[in-house]
Amino acid sequence: MAPKASLEFYENDRADFEKVLAAIRAIQTASLDELRDIAWLVEVIRSVGLYPMHPVDELFADEAHLANSSGQGLMQIPLEFAKFLRFMADYRIESYLEIGTYNGGTACVATAYLHRFNPNLRATTIDVWPWFIFYSSCAI
Repeated sequence: MAPKASLEFYENDRADFEKVLAAIRAIQTASLDELRDIAWLVEVIRSVGLYPMHPVDELFADEAHLANSSGQGLMQIPLEFAKFLRFMADYRIESYLEIGTYNGGTACVATAYLHRFNPNLRATTIDVWPWFIFYSSCAI
């Protein structure tokens, strides 16, 4: 029974991580005008879904319905994260460090977005918990 549960767990995580990969592709193919449009960026971020931290309703309020069923998803409120990325884009960031990467969703989306404004961007992520299991899928 345990191997099946592990396979089912992996498949659920993988299905939700596909949303991260779809967001990366959307960012990579977007026009610069789309990338600078907060409303467009918020929708891309929402499409990834949120990590289901509890209590979801208290933490994410009106965005709680975006919680994924797996251990994948972003841990940021979409509008706040979009505003952060948009702000950073104006500075042609050369390096990005994320401490507390956990499942890698935020790092992947942030790196893909900032990379569009500086193709020489170098990103580093760090976490003591090895949960970024789909790292090799995210080559940007």
